[in-house]
Amino acid sequence: KLQRQEFLVREGERPQHCYFLASGVVRVFFSKDGSEYNKTFFLPGSFPTPLTALLTDSPAELSFQALTECKLRQFSYRRFRALFGEHRSLEQLLLKILEQIWIDKERHDIRMVVNQATTNYLIFREEFPGLEQLIPQYHIASYLGIT
Repeated sequence: KLQRQEFLVREGERPQHCYFLASGVVRVFFSKDGSEYNKTFFLPGSFPTPLTALLTDSPAELSFQALTECKLRQFSYRRFRALFGEHRSLEQLLLKILEQIWIDKERHDIRMVVNQATTNYLIFREEFPGLEQLIPQYHIASYLGIT
């Protein structure tokens, strides 16, 4: 369980676990020159996990922070990887998750370049229904690249 504003993973830490978000909202951000830039938000039913850091066994370049009270399931990444050999279905699950992450990222990156801010905000509201009622507007503005 995480309280509002608590960190799941901080930039620079070496994560060892994967997470499943049962309830709440987690933001992912990076810091540069004293400013924070929101990269994405995780809602219930998703996996707010620092994949790049886990896959490369390196420090996290992103921070994962609870924006609301969160309930999560934590499991060891090393144990999860070890189970791949025993259960092919886990490999298929991870592949599906990674495919969806890639699709979402590519769509988001294209939208941020070609759309106007108003259009991106409307898309944000479709992708994250009700989130604008739960988190401060400056987090949404940062996510949309509006300063």
